Amino acid sequence: MESWKNAQRAHERRFWGTLLCVGVALIAALSSSLLAAATSADSGVGPRFYLQQSVLLVLTVAGTVLALRRWRSAS
Repeated sequence: MESWKNAQRAHERRFWGTLLCVGVALIAALSSSLLAAATSADSGVGPRFYLQQSVLLVLTVAGTVLALRRWRSAS
C-alpha cells in the first residue's frame, strides 16, 4: 500500500512540476511580448493588446504560483 502512495506522489509531483515549467515559459513569453511591444516605436498595437497580455500574464502567474505550492506539497 505504501509503495502505491509513493508512486502516486511521484506522479503528482511530476505533473505539478511540468505545469510549473509551462507556467514559467508562458511568463517569459508574455513578458517579452509586452516588453517588445512597449519598446518598439512602430509596433502598431493598441491598448486592447496590452490589456489582453496583462490579464494573461496575471492569470499565468497565479497558476504558476498554485503549481509551485502543489509541487512543494506533493513531496
